[in-house]
Amino acid sequence: MKQEISSLELKHIVSDLQSLVGGKIDKVYQPTRDELLLIVHVSGKGRLMLRIVPGKWLYLTTIKPANPEKPFGYCLYLRRRLKNARVVSIDQLESERIVDIHLQVKEKDKEFKYHLFVELFMKGNVILTDLDGVILSPMENQVWKDRTIKPKEQYKHPKLAADLFIISKPSFASLLKESKKGQLVKCLATDLGLGGMYAEELCTAASVEKQASADSLTDKEISALYHALVALRERKPSPCIIRQDGAVQDVVPFPLQCYQGLESAAAASYSEALDRVLSEMRPRQKDEAQKKRETAEEKTNKIVAMQSRQAEKLDKEAKECQRKGELIYENYQALSRLLGDLRKAKQQYSWEQMKSMLKPHALVKGVDSVRKKVIVELSGTKEGGENG
Repeated sequence: MKQEISSLELKHIVSDLQSLVGGKIDKVYQPTRDELLLIVHVSGKGRLMLRIVPGKWLYLTTIKPANPEKPFGYCLYLRRRLKNARVVSIDQLESERIVDIHLQVKEKDKEFKYHLFVELFMKGNVILTDLDGVILSPMENQVWKDRTIKPKEQYKHPKLAADLFIISKPSFASLLKESKKGQLVKCLATDLGLGGMYAEELCTAASVEKQASADSLTDKEISALYHALVALRERKPSPCIIRQDGAVQDVVPFPLQCYQGLESAAAASYSEALDRVLSEMRPRQKDEAQKKRETAEEKTNKIVAMQSRQAEKLDKEAKECQRKGELIYENYQALSRLLGDLRKAKQQYSWEQMKSMLKPHALVKGVDSVRKKVIVELSGTKEGGENG
């Protein structure tokens, strides 16, 4: 199953999203850091939900995912700006994988107009601008070689060499002749923005070898490819879910030759087909996320248990040290005399001689002549002390 939509597929999604035009944004949710959900109330249709996953998906959904107790900052920002905003229009920018949602908000005697741009290429982004295209706030600040996405910058989107939805035959021929991609299929996929699968579908429909050099095609081949392109972009939607051995292989806006022979299930709209498949995938994603959380919890529990044991050990040692201090204090005078005697004896006798001399002493329980230590016992607790 693919992880993003093509320009041609986005065209059909935007067609589905026209049902939101005229509606008002009721709620804005951000289930995860990289996903948005707009709840739009449309007169006569009720509440419709638009799921936005920058760089990947944009479609109407019937599933409302769980949301964090504490909303993300961007969610709160959009809630403040877009409360009761009316959806004026929804358009795809040329054949780019970018959707422009034009919004209008009325507050008392003031009227505010915004563009909410949804970018579905590469990493993707969601960018709110004013009517003139000045960025108010993006979901994520981004800096590229030829454009910058951050507040107060003018919003600029990358442009393909051609718009596949309106390109003329002469322009199409020039695109192929001037291509530096080499293979025809690569030129159609990137320069024209069809994407790999639809580029191959176009070559198959035109009976032109996909690995042929784009700049060396005959006029007949170019003509066949252009007519196939026109037919492809004008095909009426007939959305279907493609499966093989029960597993989803793809979701397409109409049947494709490359999927002939595989199981195909029809859907009322392309959005519905995507929603059906991606909703099926969500439980698996949730299970995987749950496993990660459980693994993290187990790791945390182990750390907590280890720290608890260490704390208990330190507490025990602290109590022992405290008791030793109390015993030393209680026997301070006797210990002080013993230390005084040891200092004097050390000046006249060896440790072996001192060992014999100290045997009768009440506090002394032993003498370690090797380590030069005297062992004393205070009320049943042994305490090692070094001769001062």
